[in-house]
Amino acid sequence: MHPDLAVKSRSVEYVGAAYTPEQLLRDVRPQFAFIGRSNVGKSSLLNALLGKDIFRTSKTPGRTQAVHYVLVDGAWYVVDLPGYGYAKLPQRELARIAALTEAYFAERPRLTFVLLDGRIPPQGKDEETFAWLRSLGLPFRAVVTKVDALSRAERAQASRRFVQAFSLSEPPILTSARTGEGLGEVWRAIRDAL
Repeated sequence: MHPDLAVKSRSVEYVGAAYTPEQLLRDVRPQFAFIGRSNVGKSSLLNALLGKDIFRTSKTPGRTQAVHYVLVDGAWYVVDLPGYGYAKLPQRELARIAALTEAYFAERPRLTFVLLDGRIPPQGKDEETFAWLRSLGLPFRAVVTKVDALSRAERAQASRRFVQAFSLSEPPILTSARTGEGLGEVWRAIRDAL
């Protein structure tokens, strides 16, 4: 077992999904949001992080089209947000998702994890996301996914590239849903923000 997987057993309960701003969960308990480009591996990472297959994974981009809430230990939420950057959805659906995401961030999650695919260079949509979170004054951490596909040198290069491209104040968390690498660091970031 990868050392990062040695996380104590947690109570995990899927609470539901919001498809419209009116359906967003109004709860005082802290929320930790996960957002990223379509097909960045968000659902796989969340399933690995929570130790349960809660989120549907797919090779087809744009599957997550709602805000999904999972209650952890009855005390705080992991929130799966729709992916961005997938233009093959109808314009009306893209507008609905954008309005939903905007309304969600008005609720001010405790911390937002922005997921980045380590195999591809920095993307404009990711830059827009970081700029938007900064403009809202929301705390965030960058998380690089799929690092098991990278050599040690490629990982270091990807980390430097993302820090420079997005003016990150700290290196991104390097993760792999397949091997469990970096999951402990994500848990620590959550714990430190509670």
